[in-house]
Amino acid sequence: MKRPLLIRIAKGSITDVKATAIVVTHFQGIEPGGAELAVDDAIGGAITAFTRNKSLAGELGSFFVVPSLTSRLYAQMVVVLGLGTYDIFARRVRQKESEEGGLIRQVGFRLIEGLLGINVTDFSTVLIGGGGGGLNADEAAFLLIQAIGEAISRLDHEGRIHEFTIVEFDEGKIPGILMGYEKAKKNLKDKLDLEKKELTVPSEKKEVSKPQNIIYISLRREGEELFFSVFTDKAQVVMEKKTFSSDTIRGLISELRSYGEKKGTSRDSAHIESEIKNSGGALYGLIFPPGIQNYIRRYHEEYSFIISMERSLVYIPWELLYDRDLGIFLGKLSLGRQIIREESFLKGREPYSEDGEINMLIIANPSGDLDAAKKEEEDLKKLIQNHIPNSRLKVDLWSGLWDGKSKQSLGIIKLLYAGKYEIVHYSGHAFYDEFEPHKSGWFLGENDILRAFEFQNLPRPPVMVFANACESGKGSSKDDIKIREELPYGLADAFIQAGVDIYIGTAWRIGDETAKEFATTVYKKLIVYNKDIGHSISGARGELTKGFTSFSDPGWAGYMLYGTPSFRFLLSG
Repeated sequence: MKRPLLIRIAKGSITDVKATAIVVTHFQGIEPGGAELAVDDAIGGAITAFTRNKSLAGELGSFFVVPSLTSRLYAQMVVVLGLGTYDIFARRVRQKESEEGGLIRQVGFRLIEGLLGINVTDFSTVLIGGGGGGLNADEAAFLLIQAIGEAISRLDHEGRIHEFTIVEFDEGKIPGILMGYEKAKKNLKDKLDLEKKELTVPSEKKEVSKPQNIIYISLRREGEELFFSVFTDKAQVVMEKKTFSSDTIRGLISELRSYGEKKGTSRDSAHIESEIKNSGGALYGLIFPPGIQNYIRRYHEEYSFIISMERSLVYIPWELLYDRDLGIFLGKLSLGRQIIREESFLKGREPYSEDGEINMLIIANPSGDLDAAKKEEEDLKKLIQNHIPNSRLKVDLWSGLWDGKSKQSLGIIKLLYAGKYEIVHYSGHAFYDEFEPHKSGWFLGENDILRAFEFQNLPRPPVMVFANACESGKGSSKDDIKIREELPYGLADAFIQAGVDIYIGTAWRIGDETAKEFATTVYKKLIVYNKDIGHSISGARGELTKGFTSFSDPGWAGYMLYGTPSFRFLLSG
């Protein structure tokens, strides 16, 4: 006699399901959305918390259990299945791998193995592969039911699991799931006697966080080919590839950097603008496939973008790529950068200040040899006080100055250990260690470097670091040039790894007046008008490019944002 297996196909929210365990999935580097976000809300943000402290990494096949006894769920626990990075997962699923090696099959077996290991036999799951995997509902349901059925047949020798539920919120997908069920039933007829039951999950009104409108554009490089994947809250995955020439790309990037570092006159502005747009437009066309360009044009007004890239691609000035059809640089969009790695998930803290204040520490010219940096410090505080009336942004100035003996880094570390500051603004020299990037940091004086990894040891690292930092070496050798090109990206990566949520840095040395105006405009938009950081930066770029002579000093184009562009501070009052 064949073993019976009841499959419930339920329309509704998985947060309303009554089961011992509910199952959701998690991609590395992607903020919770859809069912995962709803469940995360219901258990008080536990998924986010475990991801932030790296307990939950989301690697493919990982099985992570979160107790939910004190939450708003009926379930006793939440199982989070890791799917790895979304681009690789989607690519491998869509390649129609062999039955024995398919990803959905692997995930199904891992799920049943994990549930049996913790003695759970009653579970409900989302439709795995139907969102980030890019599969139609019937394909995803067929692969999932077949995988779970085979896993139960092979692993559950004691017959403990005799039913499970697939929950889908989108009513339009239910017919596809039913089709997938019928196909799986035929394939499993020699092993299991499948039976289905359709139902609607009674819903209760719950306040659920609104998913952030973010589009992730992932890039991986293989030789002279770039592989693109697009992931959104929509049930679709866009995947394309582009062949490129490294020499041509490098040449155009060098041109853009050279124009960015030039300081011309008002007469030069039109010429520089034309050259930057020509180079940025050519680079955009050479790197981005037409399908990805069209996606950006379609959604640029309602979505923020995160370019999630391999470390080998950080040198590309994404902010200066120019879309001729839109007539804008990508930097005018709400745009952030992310480096692909296991711990690249950055939801971003949203600190709520009971006294309605955000505290900021300005560290400027600690080495004592940059008069312009010291003036930036004084002008920035004055401008914040004058142009941000009744400011909820409270500013402290670091009063130290290198005297040739004492180490300022000790005093700054003591200040930071107090956990008072949400924002640290730095203007001074930078130091980049190309062999051990995490030891990169700020050059405060001879033998005195505040290294990025020291932020990792803080009980409460700053939420945001804004660094107008230039390289301390000014040589012209090939090694010096390489360090100048790599320093901005190495510093950003080092601070992000150390626990800073938002890092704003510069790709090249910015003019003093531009640096001051840009920083002040960003803070005004971020704090006074409560805009998110992506729109604060794009807005600052927009204001600085209004003037006719804006391209005679195109420093506005040199700023980079690492982190989630939709991040904003929460203030009382």
